[in-house]
Amino acid sequence: LKTPGREDEDEETEKKVYHLGMSIDTTNQAWRAGLAENVTTAAAKYDNVELTVTDAGGSVEKQISDVEDLISKGVDAILISPADSQGLTSVCADAYNAGIPVIVLDRELQGEEWTCFIGANNWNIGVDVGSYLVEMMTEKGLTNLVIIAGSAGDSPAYDRTQPVYEAIKGTGISVIAEQPADWMQPNALEVMEN
Repeated sequence: LKTPGREDEDEETEKKVYHLGMSIDTTNQAWRAGLAENVTTAAAKYDNVELTVTDAGGSVEKQISDVEDLISKGVDAILISPADSQGLTSVCADAYNAGIPVIVLDRELQGEEWTCFIGANNWNIGVDVGSYLVEMMTEKGLTNLVIIAGSAGDSPAYDRTQPVYEAIKGTGISVIAEQPADWMQPNALEVMEN
């Protein structure tokens, strides 16, 4: 659409290219690889969007460096799926304070120096899992529960696990083992086999 009397501004808006940066903690995980692929596919639909995707390979230090690089490149916005809620807070605050919108995906950051969060309510997921486990295990007369969690100390793993502990209180169900598998299916298989 053209705005009468503002043709120069309209042409500038039409030519504007948006440079987006996406920092993924790892694409070695199917869910995270799919996230990166979906965002790449969506961005490709727009002629005026250029997307840079970085893969930290599970390293907090690498992801901090990746975000610093995106900031130095002057991207218009950063999408981040942080490897760690605490470790990426400071560098994302740097981006936010530099005027770069920071869209946090899946794992929340600490503080309030980010633009928005897009993710599941992991606590409610844990409540639903706990209710299901109690019902199913009680019906089958099962009492021993093994929990294979995400990554030790990360917020989604905590939020999904704690409601399970609350749900089984007083039911006769006991957690006989709990171990993280870093959200990786091969790791979970090895943990369970052990």
